[in-house]
Amino acid sequence: MRLAICGHGQHGKGTVAEWLRDNTPLRYHQSTSEAASELVFSQIGAKYGYADPASCFADRRNHRPEWAEIIWRHNQPDGVTLYEDMLGKNDILEGIRQADELKACRRLGIVDWSIWVDAAARVPAEGSNSCKLRASDCDAVLNNNHEFDRTILLLRMMCIDLGIPTKPWL
Repeated sequence: MRLAICGHGQHGKGTVAEWLRDNTPLRYHQSTSEAASELVFSQIGAKYGYADPASCFADRRNHRPEWAEIIWRHNQPDGVTLYEDMLGKNDILEGIRQADELKACRRLGIVDWSIWVDAAARVPAEGSNSCKLRASDCDAVLNNNHEFDRTILLLRMMCIDLGIPTKPWL
């Protein structure tokens, strides 16, 4: 099974993807932003004076709309170029930000199920200029508005529903 983990910046997508990597058979190597950091660096590195792709990635929150636009252009014409490239090391695609890209990933069998991580009650949503995806575009919503232990419980229940084995509780 391949999952897309979606949501606004700082809502817990990476944490959820890492938990799934550490507690299920699903593979997760890097987020879509990490995978795109060399591409983005090649286009805006000089503009912002970045020394390397790592420094560009570290500052991505300050330039989310530019990152989204660069990744979107790279993914044309079918919306999936970056995501296809990531499949060799990932069963979890974390960070898709365009509704048409998620639909294309579903249509082409790149993603089987999508989860929106929602922390809107404790972290503001980012603008629609960098995340053109909504919770309603995804198959399920994972409430991450409380202590992470509760999120883990909800995530375990979601894994049971999807038939994804998890490590036993300690």
